[in-house]
Amino acid sequence: MQSPNDWDSLSLSSSTSSSNSSIDEEDINSRISPTWEKYRCLLHRRGFGLETIRDVKEYHQCPGKGVETHYNDYYSRYKRVSSSSDDSALCKDRGLVRILLHVFHSSPERHITKCDNLFRGTHYCTGRKVMVKAVHLRGREFDIVRFLSNPPIRHDPMNHCIPILDLIEVPKDDVGFIVMEEWSSNFIPETPCCLDKFLDALTQCIEVSIPQSLQ
Repeated sequence: MQSPNDWDSLSLSSSTSSSNSSIDEEDINSRISPTWEKYRCLLHRRGFGLETIRDVKEYHQCPGKGVETHYNDYYSRYKRVSSSSDDSALCKDRGLVRILLHVFHSSPERHITKCDNLFRGTHYCTGRKVMVKAVHLRGREFDIVRFLSNPPIRHDPMNHCIPILDLIEVPKDDVGFIVMEEWSSNFIPETPCCLDKFLDALTQCIEVSIPQSLQ
């Protein structure tokens, strides 16, 4: 198993082009707001479907998932799309803004646009729910995620990153898509957080804090 110090010493070869580039660092690492419809077919060819109005309607109308049992954000989303006649249209999840506000404990003004680079979707082969994130292709985030998703780092027991299902590059638009498993059960209303998840989180904190204290 590799130690955190080993990780630090490994070269992020994929990020060399970014660090050596004359492009403004702030620009390539800032959040982007892609036109999701433009990339819908590309994601489809890679085996992922962006969430549509039909998907949202079917989810809420499924037996055992009545809208009255959901959080306000989910209920509001259902009400917003229930009268729509175009079931094939993409459906953004405005509730992601509130999730981010809760996680970062920040003011609405700071995070009101943060959901523009995120979109819920489905992995066709497995039926699993996914989250698609759009980032600058030459930004640090795409390079770091690629580094952490490749073996042997991906299989290191201390790597607790959300599993990445695919990394999609669109060089002509300088856009990269990170397709990951849906976020923690803390953010999924029908699955409450359990003690095992809490203990796992504590373990991860200890793994990070002990090496730092020894430096």
